[in-house]
Parts: sequence; C-alpha cells; structure tokens
Amino acid sequence: MSVPADRVGVIHRRDAVGAGLTDSEITRLVRSGIWKRIRRGAYIDATIHAQMDAVERHRALVHAVVAQLDTPAVVSHVSALVLLGLPVWGHDLRHVHVSRADLHSARTEAG
Repeated sequence: MSVPADRVGVIHRRDAVGAGLTDSEITRLVRSGIWKRIRRGAYIDATIHAQMDAVERHRALVHAVVAQLDTPAVVSHVSALVLLGLPVWGHDLRHVHVSRADLHSARTEAG
C-alpha cells in the first residue's frame, strides 16, 4: 500500500487513513520503527528522518504544523529562515514559529 507524503516527506494521518491504513496500523508502523512520529498526526519514514540534519527535520516539522493549523497563519522567525534556506546560526529548532493575525500577544501551544 502506498501512502502519499508531502514534498518534504511528511505523512499526514488523514492521508494514511485515506490510503486505507487504520490507526492501529499507523501505531504498528511507529512502534516497529518504520515511521517516526514528528508530531501528533504527522509521521515520516524513519530511514529518511535518520538521514536528515536538524534544519531538514525542522523543515519537515514546519510542514506538519502548517498542514494542521485551523486558522490562517504565516511561518515566522527562525522557522521562516529555515524555509527560505537562510542560515540559522545555532538557533533552537525545537519549536515551529508562526504568526497569526487573531493574536495580540505571543503564546505557545502544545505540539
């Protein structure tokens, strides 16, 4: 069974289910080490993930986050640098940064 991935290799749960996988099968793929969970509902082939550097992993995470946003936003800050291919000079890449017009102050959301 072929499951579609986006252009950076992210496999979204909705696409996996659309291709015929069940949640149990997705869980089995993650537990067996075939897929790597990069965030809730987003996975990547573990072999591809192992070959990625920190910037490439952040790029994949950005794609996963943006695909799951329920309000319009733009990628910003360090995450925007990554997408533009600019140097990040050792910045923390654990969090994806987006800016939304509906917020008047900064906040962090889980995941």
